[in-house]
Amino acid sequence: MRLPRVLSAVALAAAMATPLIPTSHLYAQAPAGGAAPTNPDAPPPLQAAAAPNPLAAGAEDYWHFAKTAKYDLAVQAGQKLLDANPNPQELLAAFQGVASERRDDLFETLFKWLNVDPMKDVTQKLLQKLKEGQTGMVTDPKWITDQVQRLAVNERSFEMALVNLRNAGEFAAPIMVDTLRDQGKRNLHGATRRALVRLGRQVLNPLVATLESKDQGTLVTMIGVLGDIGYPDAAPYTARIEESTKPGMEEVK
Repeated sequence: MRLPRVLSAVALAAAMATPLIPTSHLYAQAPAGGAAPTNPDAPPPLQAAAAPNPLAAGAEDYWHFAKTAKYDLAVQAGQKLLDANPNPQELLAAFQGVASERRDDLFETLFKWLNVDPMKDVTQKLLQKLKEGQTGMVTDPKWITDQVQRLAVNERSFEMALVNLRNAGEFAAPIMVDTLRDQGKRNLHGATRRALVRLGRQVLNPLVATLESKDQGTLVTMIGVLGDIGYPDAAPYTARIEESTKPGMEEVK
């Protein structure tokens, strides 16, 4: 039969009718300047993967081995972190991330591991480093400002931010007062005032100090906050300001 020969002829004719894809660019010579030729139709090169965070990886190893009772490996991972002498705040952030992923309480879990004899020494040193990071964090103005902004998100966020601001103590008060003074942040005023009242005696001294302000708006706001806090310690100061602002009275300096 001649059928195969006929099919071959048809296939050959179809192939000849199909335009060839130019391939000369694949073999082009590099230009005189030395730069390699580029193919505009080629896909972009793959981006290099981001380098893993060694602190996060170390904290992950420590946490995983401790929770799986592989205490010798946990100690090795913890000691490796300590030997690297990391920035305390960065180490704290790494451990907070690991604990949060597992929904564990960071310090409560570490205190439990203090009672495990093989882990006691390295865990105690890690705790000291993390406490240093916590101290540095709660005095950082940017961090405090972030917590003040969180107050106005929702009730859960308010309570969590309030805990952090309580840890910041008197460092938080000036930033919270500045927020109340800033008319561009009126969306934060209600939650910030409420938080100051909840902080209570902790912020009493910084709030009393604001009564030296000559700005009437600030005075009215702070007298109101101190009144809501309700501690009698502030009463003489607020009474003096109220008396000095009565008509016909000279300003008390």
